[in-house]
Amino acid sequence: MGKAPESTQIVKGYYVLKYKLTKWGTGRIPYYFFFEPNENSLISWHANMEEFNETNRQYQQLADQFRITNEVNNANNAERLNCTSTKYGNSVYTNCR
Repeated sequence: MGKAPESTQIVKGYYVLKYKLTKWGTGRIPYYFFFEPNENSLISWHANMEEFNETNRQYQQLADQFRITNEVNNANNAERLNCTSTKYGNSVYTNCR
């Protein structure tokens, strides 16, 4: 892997290392690797998709909040500058006098 793990811990006598591996088109998925400490051998590994989905949900909430704040700021600025906006499809065109 080449990089240090994002976290390490000992659970029930096993070393547990967490890495976030990038999957193109999906994102950074957390993977957990379980090692036998005395033998330095990999026992098991798995992707934690629940953690991945929860992180994405939190990012989406943050993006939605930024979008709402941006829309409010744009509306306030448009009103202050005597502007009108027209929506065409996914685009918004603004005309200020």
